[in-house]
Formats: sequence, structure tokens, C-alpha cells
Amino acid sequence: MHDDLVRRDFTADGPNRLWLADITEHRTAEGKLYLCAIKDVWSHRIVGYSIDSRMKSRLAVNALHTPWPVVVPRPAACYAPTAGRNFEAGSSSTPCTSIT
Repeated sequence: MHDDLVRRDFTADGPNRLWLADITEHRTAEGKLYLCAIKDVWSHRIVGYSIDSRMKSRLAVNALHTPWPVVVPRPAACYAPTAGRNFEAGSSSTPCTSIT
């Protein structure tokens, strides 16, 4: 698990300063479906998302690269995943780094 780089302070002084991510698992008649959503702490809006049938690191990476239509452009932000070990694979999922 990564260090708590935001020190449990889930506040931001403006848009695109801190984003949080989470993965949810949904059971369907055809199998499991995973949704990764990224939320801007300041505006409380979903700024990225990804849906896949497998929970792999690409789920989080794709969420960073699939913007919600109302959010452009993407300035540097702190990306703080809340799902712990699910985000450890791949360098693009490193928390609190520039994601521009």
C-alpha cells in the first residue's frame, strides 16, 4: 500500500488540485464488471472513469485518460487512489504525481 501523501486531508483550494479514485465491483448476469471513477475533491465532479471486465492496472490508467466531457484541460493534479493495493501495478498509477 502507498503512503498517505495527502495525510487524510481531503480538501482542495481549487479545481484539479486533488483527485481521488476508487474501484467498485458490480456483479451482472454476464459476470463481474469493474468501474474506476476519479473525483475532483474541490468540485465533487467525476473527472475520469473506466469500465472493464477485469480489474487490472489498465482500469485506473484508462480512467486517467478518459475525461468526463465537462473537464478540460487537465492541469497537474495530485492523484490519490483510495483503493490501496489495486493501484500498485504500473507507473501511471503512482499517487500524487503530475498527470498532465
